[in-house]
Amino acid sequence: MSVEDAIKLVVDRGFRVTINCTLFQGEDPDEVARFFDYAMTLGVEGITISPGYSYEKAPRQDVFLSRKKSKELMEDTNWEKYGTGKNPKCDNCMAHCGYEGTAVDDTFANPIKALKVHLRGPKTEGTMAEELPITYEPIENFERRTPNVEPSKT
Repeated sequence: MSVEDAIKLVVDRGFRVTINCTLFQGEDPDEVARFFDYAMTLGVEGITISPGYSYEKAPRQDVFLSRKKSKELMEDTNWEKYGTGKNPKCDNCMAHCGYEGTAVDDTFANPIKALKVHLRGPKTEGTMAEELPITYEPIENFERRTPNVEPSKT
């Protein structure tokens, strides 16, 4: 069974389908647009797009996190300092990381609300959530305090 057949099958059975798409340098925008259009004809509802990197060919291998460093990062980072309204570099980020986890947590914390969304669909009209407040200094002050790290010469 092809991927296309599998998507059509699950859509026909009532499942909602979204896909992930990694774009690498040099992709033809028209070809990507045609692919997105084609995916929608299969019944795909959304496409998460991420940049792709050729890690093994990167000139600086020292910038990638090891498992140990990754664990340290997750455990030692003060995550309360990051996010929309908390850090200027996060304000216009369209990355999906973090939001799915929040949705899953909310679903388990509020099963009745989740059931209502399932039965009625998501709210698309009326008053939406307010923008988050800005809790940091203006960007020019933030950038002045951000250290400039020079890449290594190796």
